[in-house]
Amino acid sequence: MEFKRIAATLAGIALAITVMIGCGVGARDTDNEPVTGTFDVAGMTCGSCEEAIVQTVGQLDGVDMVESRHETGRTTVLYRPAGVTREAIVEAIEGLGYSVVNSEG
Repeated sequence: MEFKRIAATLAGIALAITVMIGCGVGARDTDNEPVTGTFDVAGMTCGSCEEAIVQTVGQLDGVDMVESRHETGRTTVLYRPAGVTREAIVEAIEGLGYSVVNSEG
């Protein structure tokens, strides 16, 4: 009788684990983890250029933070790949008339 009770308990645990895995319990959504992308941008000459990029890219869904510096020609974006792609960020910057010459991260 003891063996049947233990077997039933183990079967219940196995079923619970299967359901949890199937439902994604305990799984991490790596597409929603923020990543940092760095974009080398040609054509920025002043603070207004920086602000235009920060405002435009910052409005994209999935973007958490934008920093842009005309002195270095670099824009850094903290974003979530589940919400926005690198390509969409590049398109937003280039839509303002700047050129993205290199991107990393």
